[in-house]
Formats: sequence, structure tokens, C-alpha cells
Amino acid sequence: MARYTFALICGITFLWSDVFILSYKAQVKDAQILNESLMASKAMTKVDKTPQEPITIYLDKKCTKRSFFRCYETEILAFLYKSQVLIRSFDKTLQLQAQTFSELQIPPQYVQVEFNDTFAKISLLK
Repeated sequence: MARYTFALICGITFLWSDVFILSYKAQVKDAQILNESLMASKAMTKVDKTPQEPITIYLDKKCTKRSFFRCYETEILAFLYKSQVLIRSFDKTLQLQAQTFSELQIPPQYVQVEFNDTFAKISLLK
């Protein structure tokens, strides 16, 4: 009986979650990306918000928990684009030559990330 209990306890993967603050900013000039940054910071205070519809990211890359946001940046950005995106555009025309400068921002948002051995669930907190 003790063997079965020990095997059951060892076989369970523990699911633990963290709350992060995510924001994104990209600057584009004449169709070229000048600067792009995804900023992630662990929330310092307790957040009393309800999680929205989560997405699941399967962890197939060899990344640590610390570099999770860097490794899966495209999947996380695709999820965040659905929530709220701010675009500011500064167009200028001088002597029949146009220059465009655009700034794309995702304002800081609380995100709950539940890590497991093989996948991570991400949900917005609102």
C-alpha cells in the first residue's frame, strides 16, 4: 500500500501559478522596426481580479522559467494583441517625400501564468 501511495505522489505534477505584469512597445519608421521590447515583471502585490479565457502553450523548447517570455514571445504577443493595442502614427511630408513613424503599444496588463512540466496556461486578469 505504501508503494502505491508513494508512486501516486511521485507521479503527480504540481501546477503552480504566478502573476506577471506584461507590456509591449514597438517603434516603426518607414516600414522598418527600430525598437521592439516585451517587458515582463512579477507582480509585487496581490491581485484580486478574475482570470479571462486562457490559452495553452506547449513547452517544446528548452527554456527555463526565467526565460519563458523570451522563448515564447510570438505566442504571447498574439494572445495580447486580442486584448488592447494602442497605435500612434506621426506622418510627415517634406518636398514630396513622406516619412512615417509609428508606435505600437500594449499597455501594462496583469497576466496569470500557470506552469506545468509540459505546458503553460496564460490568462488575462480583469
